[in-house]
Amino acid sequence: MVLSSKWEGLPNVLLEALVCGCPVISTNGPGGAAELLDGGRYGKLVAVGDVDALADAMLATLQDRHFDSAQLTNGSRNLIIT
Repeated sequence: MVLSSKWEGLPNVLLEALVCGCPVISTNGPGGAAELLDGGRYGKLVAVGDVDALADAMLATLQDRHFDSAQLTNGSRNLIIT
């Protein structure tokens, strides 16, 4: 799942993707993506407007043969939203 927004409120789509075990790539804009992804622990973060980094992250995710959706799903259960 790719979220390429310049800013977000609470990016619910990130939460939904994590719970489903879907790999996540998001821009690191204002609004909580970095917090939800624990600074990149649960998904890739790229700078807003850096289209090359976004494309590289997408390609790397598609080529990742060691992706473990169960680990991501289990890790998302540890998210605490305050």
